[in-house]
Amino acid sequence: MSHVRLALLAALFASSQAYGLLTLEGGKSQLGVIGRASFNWDSNLFNNANSEGDSYEIVVAGVTYDRNAGIIGVKGSAIWSFDFFNKFNSENSADPELKLGFSKGQGKTTGALEFTYRRISQADDAANQRTRLGEFDTNLTVQYPLNERFSLTSTTEVQKHGYKDIAFYDNDTFSEALDAFMVYTSKLDVFAGYRYRFTNAEGQPDSIDHAFTVGVRGKLLPKLDGTFRIGYQLRDIRQLGSGSLDGVTASASFLWAPRSRILVSSQISKDFSTTSTALSSDGLAWFNQVQLTTSWRVSFNAGFGYSKSKYYSLSYHVRTDDRFYWQVGADYPITTNIKAEVTYVQSQNWSTESFADFTKEFVSLGIDAKF
Repeated sequence: MSHVRLALLAALFASSQAYGLLTLEGGKSQLGVIGRASFNWDSNLFNNANSEGDSYEIVVAGVTYDRNAGIIGVKGSAIWSFDFFNKFNSENSADPELKLGFSKGQGKTTGALEFTYRRISQADDAANQRTRLGEFDTNLTVQYPLNERFSLTSTTEVQKHGYKDIAFYDNDTFSEALDAFMVYTSKLDVFAGYRYRFTNAEGQPDSIDHAFTVGVRGKLLPKLDGTFRIGYQLRDIRQLGSGSLDGVTASASFLWAPRSRILVSSQISKDFSTTSTALSSDGLAWFNQVQLTTSWRVSFNAGFGYSKSKYYSLSYHVRTDDRFYWQVGADYPITTNIKAEVTYVQSQNWSTESFADFTKEFVSLGIDAKF
């Protein structure tokens, strides 16, 4: 590791210990610092059949702000991630993530507004190479109760993706979703909703998605909490003679606590999206994880997942990817504010395009700090 990286690591933890968490306005506001240092190895850095691997270090440092006073709560953060690759030095990066959020939890109408900007350097599964992009996201959620049993929730989101490499297509997305909720029992709600989404990919046909869904949220069984949504969606590709795509859309998140120290979680999603290569993707993802907390304060986790992505150029099917992956990990609290983590992930991707057939192993050893 270079002297520059060592200096960044030392500055990160020295500043954390020196300043710690500041309480302002008589306890109404809090200013904190967070950091992470990790040593990583990736056997397939670009997610393709060439299987070029590298080891690298990541240093993360940032500040957080939290104010809960009055009607409007405020949360913000400014975090920078520095990646240092040992072989592929051209992939070194310094990526910020800036967030500012406002929330209103009192009164008849409640909701939240959040602005996020981040730069991301990562392997792109659709392109099978690493990409660098800037992402801006604005999300507004408003909840309005009609009476004791019925309520409405509106979710508005605007996303902008800008890629550094001209080989990729920038895209902008606007979506508006409206859900109607009914209290079924004191612990369970049922709902029905509609979502409109417009996507503009630079230099490529626009697309409009319509999704109609129903679902439930709350306590599904005595020890099972979660949200489940399923429905039908249609993607209209805005070019003469290009046709349309349709299919099932779904999302689910479950938490099951069979015993006091065991937590089982599961996430499912199926939705259309637009890739960096301006293809339409119909993606299914399913992931399950078990977490065990021991009396020695060590937490262990293990999980597995499956994903299936069908890629379309206009309405023509051009490629299908199937992936299976599994992971194990553990973390240990060194102090109240610092913990050590280790993670191992292995995945296999099968594709109808030979360049996208690959295996991948990933190992990470890191230390997290939060003050």
